[in-house]
Amino acid sequence: MKKNIFLLLIVLFCGLSAFGLTLEGNVSYTVDSARKFTFDNAVRHIPDSMVRPYMHDANFEANKDYIKYGAQPINYEIEVYKKGPFNLSYSIQYKNDRNKAYYYWKLDGALLFIDIRQISKTQKTKFPMKIYRYDTKGNLMAGGLVVSEDEMFLFDKNQKLITHRINNIGYNAKGKKQWRAVPIEF
Repeated sequence: MKKNIFLLLIVLFCGLSAFGLTLEGNVSYTVDSARKFTFDNAVRHIPDSMVRPYMHDANFEANKDYIKYGAQPINYEIEVYKKGPFNLSYSIQYKNDRNKAYYYWKLDGALLFIDIRQISKTQKTKFPMKIYRYDTKGNLMAGGLVVSEDEMFLFDKNQKLITHRINNIGYNAKGKKQWRAVPIEF
């Protein structure tokens, strides 16, 4: 009798598992797998034609006012980067090209660097997302992998880990806490 109950429970358990829910999980990355994925097919240099038109913020004077009064223009978004109480730089992301962001000095509107986002055309979600940073000569400065809203890896051009961000905390290659991000209001 005990054998029959035991056998019945096994059959019942196996049968229920066949109707179980399939869970979709995120891919998790180690530093090494993130590095490899980030730099697979990375473009080391972008053409001058992608940089030259943006060497100086064409709307610098208007953008100073947008920043000063906390307003946003219609065709692009401005994000300000602060150190303490000082606005040091800002980025511009055009609404018709969400895959590029241009970073400028706040004092004179000179281009600092360009970020280019790369998302596979076949993927169904926006993650993982590769981001590459290029200097004003079009040379690769850094590469990053955004795993989710809460996690990203950033590497220098030599593929050395700069930081591994989890939530709002950045960690170095040894897992030591480096910084805490604080959202700013403007």
